[in-house]
Amino acid sequence: MSLAELMRITGGALVQGDPVLSVEAVTHDSRQAGPGCLFVAIDGLETDGTRFVDDAIERGAVAVASTSTPPASASSGPAWMTVADARLALSAISDAVLGHPTRDLQVVGITGTNGKTTTSYLLVAGLEAAGARTALMGTIETRVCGQLRKSSLTTPEAPLLHSVAAEHVACGGRAMVIEVSSHALKLLRADHLDFDVAVFTNLTQDHLDFHSGWDDYLASKRRLFVDLLEADRTAVVNASDPWVGEVTAGCRARMVTYSIDRASGADIVPLSFEAGLDGFQARLRTPWGDLEASCRLVGDVNLLNLMAALGAGACLGHDPVVLLEGMSQLATVPGRLEAITAAGGRRIFVDYSHTPDAVRAACEVIRPLTGGRLWVIVGCGGDRDRDKRPKMGRSAAEGGDLVVVTSDNPRTEDPLSIIEMIIPGVEEAGFSRVDAGGDIEGDRSYVVEVDRARAIRLALAASAEDDSILVAGKGHEDYQIFRDRTIHFSDQETVREALGELGLESG
Repeated sequence: MSLAELMRITGGALVQGDPVLSVEAVTHDSRQAGPGCLFVAIDGLETDGTRFVDDAIERGAVAVASTSTPPASASSGPAWMTVADARLALSAISDAVLGHPTRDLQVVGITGTNGKTTTSYLLVAGLEAAGARTALMGTIETRVCGQLRKSSLTTPEAPLLHSVAAEHVACGGRAMVIEVSSHALKLLRADHLDFDVAVFTNLTQDHLDFHSGWDDYLASKRRLFVDLLEADRTAVVNASDPWVGEVTAGCRARMVTYSIDRASGADIVPLSFEAGLDGFQARLRTPWGDLEASCRLVGDVNLLNLMAALGAGACLGHDPVVLLEGMSQLATVPGRLEAITAAGGRRIFVDYSHTPDAVRAACEVIRPLTGGRLWVIVGCGGDRDRDKRPKMGRSAAEGGDLVVVTSDNPRTEDPLSIIEMIIPGVEEAGFSRVDAGGDIEGDRSYVVEVDRARAIRLALAASAEDDSILVAGKGHEDYQIFRDRTIHFSDQETVREALGELGLESG
């Protein structure tokens, strides 16, 4: 594609260079530049992209797009195009250079504070059962052309989004499911994806370390439905969430609603629901008739996720019965209420509940499945929203009988300082602190153990038969970040190792 064509697409102006110059690839990362590549110098959160122009050119980049003009030293250098918004240009150019690949796919974007990952896994299971080879891009992994790749961001930058889409088209793919984060929406990463369906799960406090405040967070989520979803497409939204009206205000697309409340008037609701340790059974009223649904994931929160996935798949034109059959085969989602059974009926749930609402929801799922006490192991990440720390503690205490306050990913902060900000929320709920080295009896007590592995072992050792333990916060993550190092750490591995040490393995 020529620079002249890219100027037309972006509204950019060529400051120097030949407009017929051919561009074969695009990147914002100078380390990934190569022959025939256009380097877009975007301003990062901490650095100015123009600092990396020389590196990109050395690696073979033939052109630069930037909001600024080239320095005098580059007057005889590469072709240079100025654009009004470098991030928007990166998105538009990525789409164009790769031949608008999402136009050839059924694309579903899923946004919300909680539930994105599980909804995406359910939807992919349903679409695959319906014969639609489906790519997945999300928090845990990227799946494309039969390959699994670990994800570093929930929603990556535009060049990777479009390159995965192009790869999927080339190998005969039909659909693509993408978790769309508030970061991606604010930073315009998803602006040139051709969404057929947009899904809204819920909205609660999160990422206020990145967003300027609640209104900015909400406005970022709204962009998917107002700015990126065309009028002839479909929005599938949780009618029970109190923020659904504001998130979808101005949406021109057809609206399909779902709710756990039968009296809500939503399009998809449960007529009956039976839940247990092995999942749930439900009869759903839907626009496609009354349907029987079964799921191996536990709790009514996963009923909501299933209804969202069903709505998205059916609105793409797939048989809802086949979709539900595919979803019924999904046994687990990594780090999402992932159950580990131990001796004496103990059940340990590893969950990526890193918001107050998610901790509360996880406890609400586990409580009815628990014959004894419910333990909650909770921490908070460093260098992130500090305001939610006491709220996390309160949610853990209100949901559980005993709380173990520990570390998550401290990053550059002192782990004990983070813990001290969680404790007031626990104590506001009426919990009293006890010594981690003594016997933990009764309930409405909490202990502090800064070492996460020891915290998990402490709860397992002190638990009784029929107790449940929620290990909240890290879910699928297999690392822990400290000021000076990142170590391998998996809640699941730690639980299983501790069960072995304590002689509590199931069976």
